[in-house]
Amino acid sequence: PEVEDDTFGTGGLFSWSKKHEDVWQSLSSGGYWKNLDVRGLAASPKTKTQTVKGLEWRYTVKDGEATVEGLGIDDGQLSAIPEDTSGKVVIPSTLGGYPVTTIGYEAFYCCDRLTEIVVQNGVRTIGFEAFAGCGQVKKIVLPSSLRSIGEFAFEGCSELRSIELPANLVAIGPEAFRESALTEVSLPAKVAFVSPSAFADCGDLLSFKVAKGNKSYKVVKGLLLTADGEELAGIPRGLRVLNVPEGVKKIENGVGCGIDILEEIHLPASVSRFDSSAFLSCASLQAYVVDGENKTYKSVDGFLFWAKPYNFLIFKFYPTIEYTSSSTRI
Repeated sequence: PEVEDDTFGTGGLFSWSKKHEDVWQSLSSGGYWKNLDVRGLAASPKTKTQTVKGLEWRYTVKDGEATVEGLGIDDGQLSAIPEDTSGKVVIPSTLGGYPVTTIGYEAFYCCDRLTEIVVQNGVRTIGFEAFAGCGQVKKIVLPSSLRSIGEFAFEGCSELRSIELPANLVAIGPEAFRESALTEVSLPAKVAFVSPSAFADCGDLLSFKVAKGNKSYKVVKGLLLTADGEELAGIPRGLRVLNVPEGVKKIENGVGCGIDILEEIHLPASVSRFDSSAFLSCASLQAYVVDGENKTYKSVDGFLFWAKPYNFLIFKFYPTIEYTSSSTRI
């Protein structure tokens, strides 16, 4: 899709290609994420503090904008607020006179006494593990200004059963809602990228919806697909047998993780890319069934093989994964 520059509020970072897969690559290579070193440790400007309504907040300032973030390693406090903060918290719209535009690295990591979080308007980005481990949060209010939700942002929010994604949201990163309790996901019209692993291990997730006018995604027989029908982007957790629609070419990492009752996966002739981590933690999975016209894969007695001329065994079934050669890759 055509998307204007600075969609994520990162200083004109983006010159997007028309392939939605490039969206997250662009996001990950610049903006907030370029301020993290390879270990994921913050390399941002000096942390400041401000007390608002009796609660001390940590933040940094860059280019006239404030980022609420954690990793206060100097005094042992890792989150943006004291970890024992409980109940409802409203993130200030300004800190130190600067507008808050980013909820940054591990800002509320493992603040497990919080039950409700309100993100005020003006925030464009929710960063890496921003709310990960907030295991008691039942309600999160996101602002209309929000454009991107980062990797692991809400991982482990195990009491979060619903969330309203704002209309201007464009991207949802890898494992963003992993191990949350979401029962339904409704994608707004502007969403152009959803990582296949965004909802990994969401055991209660039963349905996907896509807003009218969305040009990047659609729902077919309950499954979330890219608009061209070539990639499987989301799977509801109530399936015992997964029939992948004809036309799907790619099944990527994490898309089916944690579907406890899934027993069979049927692959059509069109599938040419099947990631080895697509269906991890599917404890009941017993068999793969591949259409006889598929040129890349075949199934024999429920096992998944490369098709001729290779004939390498790829998978038995979970929990056993077997490779015939250490050089064999999917």
